[in-house]
Amino acid sequence: MKYKLVSFDMFQTLVDVESQKHEVMKAVFGESYTKDIADQLWEDANNYVYAYFHRFNIDKEDFKTILEVFTDCYSELFPKYGVKLDSHIGATILARKHNSALLYPETKTTFEKIKGKCRTCLISDSDVIMISDLLKEFNFDRVYISENYKEYKSNVNRTMFKGAITDFGIKPDEMVHIGDGYNDVVGAKEAGADAIWVNRNKREWKYSIKPDYIVGDLSEIEFG
Repeated sequence: MKYKLVSFDMFQTLVDVESQKHEVMKAVFGESYTKDIADQLWEDANNYVYAYFHRFNIDKEDFKTILEVFTDCYSELFPKYGVKLDSHIGATILARKHNSALLYPETKTTFEKIKGKCRTCLISDSDVIMISDLLKEFNFDRVYISENYKEYKSNVNRTMFKGAITDFGIKPDEMVHIGDGYNDVVGAKEAGADAIWVNRNKREWKYSIKPDYIVGDLSEIEFG
């Protein structure tokens, strides 16, 4: 087997944050909650966060925690939707609810299969508040969380990826990272590792740096 280390992204790779969408939005909107307006705010917030991380990669902005990014996001969007809730309180609700995200149906089986063949780690753009409960679901050999490193996967230093390679004493091409986003693929590839893009929504890959493998879900991953 080529790979000695398999690293995982958490959100939208192992667990489905969308499963908590309406719980979060009900807390945000209160009595004015409707499904349609909740869907609109959730989509706008996703687009804001997506744009932030791409901007971070280019401009090398000063590090902000995810909670701070969520707070900035809601500070901009809440007035647009007439939400009276304090943006920091809303952001905290969203961050904490990440811990309740449901595992995808194939997650446990695939993770245990890989765990039986090689070492594993988590590399996640997240705050501890978002992920501490979810970590109990997995027995990773090591965990790399952006809040602890004050750097995201999109940062040009690729500290978390390179740190994993060093910590496990392997060559870069002996590591493969599994994730659902641009930052997962580019971060891993620029650190010298391979990348598996989990493309659950059949999106088109539009970037020059490409994943080594593309799967529809985790069940399609096979290591000989």
